[in-house]
Amino acid sequence: MNSGDNNDICFISDGYPYKGEAEFTFVAQLVEAIADTKTKCIVIAPQSITRVFLSTKNKRPTMWKYKTDRGNEITVYQPLTLTFSRLRVFGESISYLFARFKINKILNGLRKKPSVIYGHFWQNAYAGFPFAYKNRIPLFVATGESKIWIQSLTKFKDKDKFVSFLSGVIAVSTKNKEESIQLGLLKEDKCKILPNGIDKNKFYKKEQKLCREKLNFPQEVFVVCFVGAFIERKGVLRVNDAVNSLNDSSIKCLLIGKGEQEPEQTNLLFSGSLPHDKLVDYLNASDVFVLPTLNEGCCNAIVEAMACGLPVISSDRSFNHDILNDRNAILVEPSDIGEIANAIDKLKKDASLRSMLSRNALETAKDLSVEHRAKLIVEFIKEKL
Repeated sequence: MNSGDNNDICFISDGYPYKGEAEFTFVAQLVEAIADTKTKCIVIAPQSITRVFLSTKNKRPTMWKYKTDRGNEITVYQPLTLTFSRLRVFGESISYLFARFKINKILNGLRKKPSVIYGHFWQNAYAGFPFAYKNRIPLFVATGESKIWIQSLTKFKDKDKFVSFLSGVIAVSTKNKEESIQLGLLKEDKCKILPNGIDKNKFYKKEQKLCREKLNFPQEVFVVCFVGAFIERKGVLRVNDAVNSLNDSSIKCLLIGKGEQEPEQTNLLFSGSLPHDKLVDYLNASDVFVLPTLNEGCCNAIVEAMACGLPVISSDRSFNHDILNDRNAILVEPSDIGEIANAIDKLKKDASLRSMLSRNALETAKDLSVEHRAKLIVEFIKEKL
């Protein structure tokens, strides 16, 4: 892969943010960081025409371009596709078949073939496989799913050929690597583990007092912050219940996200969704970040919190072990509300422990920038070509 080639990397993703939207921000941050290594980037991210008709979402252009903050152009293709929830025919997801068809139509229509195809998650690498195999284009996959689910979408008849053809796999955690191996998707010598990285220009340590003044939050309270979808897996209600169980009016919650589970309005400073660029002030207004998630790949929200110097309370499960340890976090059983509550209470009462975990969180986050990760990914791709 040479920096002078056209369409050096073609990324295939389930989605991509448009005009400041929050969905799939983590994908855009990585693509932009790779584009800023002077690698030409295009993205294929089908958009659901069903969602456009059934929701308030506006139809996007099927092709659009924009530039990174450093002036490097990215081209995004968003072909319209039909989605049918969980409808299957002969074991094949109809929605996935439509998406694969549209992805390959875009690939075949490119004026110049990409040098590399990069599937964000297994299903998108497999979607690009027919084109990559036919044209002998190196194929890479990034596995960061909370649970790998490609085999629920397709019969995967040519799985062995797909696995043999893959040039390389980037796993966000040891857990994702091991899960991929167990599913027969990965040959170990093709894999590199690279935890997710964040934009340090957007997430960094700020003075807590000033952030609370800006947000009109009281100075004297102890603030617990949760960021994630309001769903059972992420644990928003477990955080809410843990705080309520302490019966301490000086502990307040920031529950940032949206979803099917609505937290009770007890001990809340804020509950709801926020634009991604507003999170940094809310994180820095907090004392601790709590995310008792049941499953992840590698959670960007945790890395963002650490970059703001927050001690972390999260799950003592393998998906966290590449970035969290007893130097920067308290690890708990995520389904045990009592353990979560005890960890919050412990950090509230022990300022020296909070300070130690905060310093080490900042130190850990130093190596978890999206710019650094992008360079390592480009280097890995070049090694495997």
